[in-house]
Amino acid sequence: MNDIVIALYENDEWSFYNKKLTKIALEFVYNRKLYVVLPDHFFYFFQTDILAKRNTKKTVRAYTKTIFPEETGFIDYIPNPNGAIGYIVSEDIKNIKRPEILKNAVFITTPLLIQYANIKSSFVYTGKTVSAAFDGKKLACYIKGSYEDVKHRLGDIRKYKQADADMMHNIGDLISLIHERRHKAIRLSVEDKTTDFNLAKSAPVIAAAAIIVILIISGQIFRYEGTRKDLSSIENRIDLIYKKAFNGKKYRDPYGMLLYEAKQCEIQQGIKPMNLVYALSKAKKPDTKIKSIVYDKKRFKIKGDAANYDSMLGYLNALNKILHINAKVKSTKSRNGKLEFGLIYNAR
Repeated sequence: MNDIVIALYENDEWSFYNKKLTKIALEFVYNRKLYVVLPDHFFYFFQTDILAKRNTKKTVRAYTKTIFPEETGFIDYIPNPNGAIGYIVSEDIKNIKRPEILKNAVFITTPLLIQYANIKSSFVYTGKTVSAAFDGKKLACYIKGSYEDVKHRLGDIRKYKQADADMMHNIGDLISLIHERRHKAIRLSVEDKTTDFNLAKSAPVIAAAAIIVILIISGQIFRYEGTRKDLSSIENRIDLIYKKAFNGKKYRDPYGMLLYEAKQCEIQQGIKPMNLVYALSKAKKPDTKIKSIVYDKKRFKIKGDAANYDSMLGYLNALNKILHINAKVKSTKSRNGKLEFGLIYNAR
């Protein structure tokens, strides 16, 4: 910890402190590890219900675009067992003095998040420009307002501890977090480090891939016609089986009805397949589409797409209500004007 410098940015000015909280001059800052504390108003925080571990950044960005479709700032997240805490970086960061300090920083955070990492119980935080409340590590609200605004949002806040929003006071807490290696959980980014696609450098690879794809397609064309005829014959035979079994009556899910009549769906624990099929059909909305289902007695995974996040969430809530379960959002991704989503449920 000998080379750590805490860089504090407040009132449009930088000040620097060593691990003993002694103020140091700018010339002693360079070529040392910089832990930067920025005012809270450079970020907008919001709670999500996203628990996915893979491609979480893409999921949070897709989620954010459904809430703030006009937002152009950099979007990232902080891990949270109750759902990732997303944040949007303010454009004001681009105009900050000495931007090289941010570029050289090994760690960036805010007083709000330092309090979040230090206080285990629920707490209310009132800063100079923003106020927030965490309810058991879950972000209950984050507003540009006062303590009274937070109180109005939450009602009875007697269980909430008052958090210290003073930036200088939080330096000592940050030193403790660094020493205990708990600071990584509240690390913020201020720019997207995704590398740009270089078409010129990738041209030879693209050309080779195109040739391979053409050869593969050419081979598949010859096989397609025979496969199509086989598939058509199989579909006709299946239709005949359904017509015979139901005396010509049509059902939306004839296979599920066959299982029901054959009593092949009796399971002692978990969700019965017939119940799941019924719930999927009952909860479906015109602007949602289910693409695949993986089912195994006490768990299932569903993939599909929806018009937007609210539509997907409405489908999820309806599914949970019908089955009396608590399925979660596993992943979301915006593609071709639609929201691709994954839902997951594990019985405990």
